[in-house]
Amino acid sequence: MSPDDVFLAAGRALAQIHRFEHNLKGLASLVHSIHNAGETEPVVDFSGSSLGPLIDSVRRLVQVDPNFEDLLEEARLRRNHLCHAYFHDHSAELGTEEGQGRLVQDLQSSELLFDRIADLTTDILGRLIKALDAQLGTA
Repeated sequence: MSPDDVFLAAGRALAQIHRFEHNLKGLASLVHSIHNAGETEPVVDFSGSSLGPLIDSVRRLVQVDPNFEDLLEEARLRRNHLCHAYFHDHSAELGTEEGQGRLVQDLQSSELLFDRIADLTTDILGRLIKALDAQLGTA
């Protein structure tokens, strides 16, 4: 192991975070549009939202499985730690090969969580779009 392996694992986890956040923004925007059809106001702008308010918006707009809620919360906590404190908290481990191995495993675990959440939000988006198509008679 080397620091490069750790940084590669961090980059892969961050890429899944981006996918996860993008899907949440799409989900919140779609549901907001459905609930506010015909309004001239623009769709809610989530471009500057931090993850916490975005997740709260999704929770208010879409009823989701309680297990999904737990995954969202775990992903939020891991995302915030990775983006704001991870390397500070683990700086000593970055200096040893054994520590680097632990960091890579931890980051790979986070990547899998973010990937799972992204897949679940993709599925929810797909189901919402199909339901909307059916309501509009375009399915």
